[in-house]
Amino acid sequence: MSTTQSILDLIDQCQFSDEDPFEINQNLFPNLKEHLSIGLIKQLEAECYANWLNWAFEGESRVSVFYKYIQESIDNNTVPYFSHMSVDTKQQIHDYFDEIVNEEREHRLIFKKIIEKTNLAKRKNYRPDFFDPDSAEFKQYEHSRYAHVEMLFPLALAVIGESYLLSCFLLFYKQSSNPVKKQLFKHFLTEESQHIAHFLNLIKSGIYSDQAKDRLHHSFLQSIQDRLNFEKAAVNVIFSRLQQGSDNKLLHDQHLFNTVAYSGKLHESFNKLVLRRSYQFYHAVFPDVTEDTFLHLVENYHSDVLIGSE
Repeated sequence: MSTTQSILDLIDQCQFSDEDPFEINQNLFPNLKEHLSIGLIKQLEAECYANWLNWAFEGESRVSVFYKYIQESIDNNTVPYFSHMSVDTKQQIHDYFDEIVNEEREHRLIFKKIIEKTNLAKRKNYRPDFFDPDSAEFKQYEHSRYAHVEMLFPLALAVIGESYLLSCFLLFYKQSSNPVKKQLFKHFLTEESQHIAHFLNLIKSGIYSDQAKDRLHHSFLQSIQDRLNFEKAAVNVIFSRLQQGSDNKLLHDQHLFNTVAYSGKLHESFNKLVLRRSYQFYHAVFPDVTEDTFLHLVENYHSDVLIGSE
């Protein structure tokens, strides 16, 4: 029996509720209890989990195409940062990408299986027929997204996305009370850790001009800020929805709302983990930057620069 099939069999043994699909058995946003009803908090948490599952499914679909694109670009010597590599090194990277792409495709199937055991499967934004790495239409769509941008930009997005995903897996693994689901996340942690190691070595091996480093600096910091908190983008969307017609003072100050929502040990630990994983990639390009300096850069980063353009 393949590893993927055994994981799919584990999923068959489990139920996945909308409000707490991974059975972490605690509220994501306990400090909101003083300001919002239990019903609204449950709605917020269910939306966060649904958004995360859909993001993970779409993300695994996308990187299955993108990583193949990187592999072919390095093979064809069209990525200048890696063109100095020897034939043997490029072959090794090619083989690593074969393994990673296969695993990401398997992860896509696992997320698809989980989603189809939840109400998310009924939502319009869940589109498994479109987000299919075997679909020519999907491949063409994905290629068009990065055909006119420098490779560094989507690569930075991808590796910070991997760091965020690994942090989520560790959060769920540590907090879940379900031993079967713990096995699921242990499987994810093992493979995603290997992916992180591969991309870390790849980025370390690159030779970058000062201009490329500047673009990487902005790409990394912008991507990190977007992923510092668990599903903050989804929380902001839901905040806007809850705000309409409400006289709740907290719902009239988004910064204050986020400060209250993301306080507490759970979110502090998650934030530190994302930063620690992300620093590895930043440090690979900027080895003279200490972690303390990096944390200061992230905290104070504000960009009005359009990054990713040729």
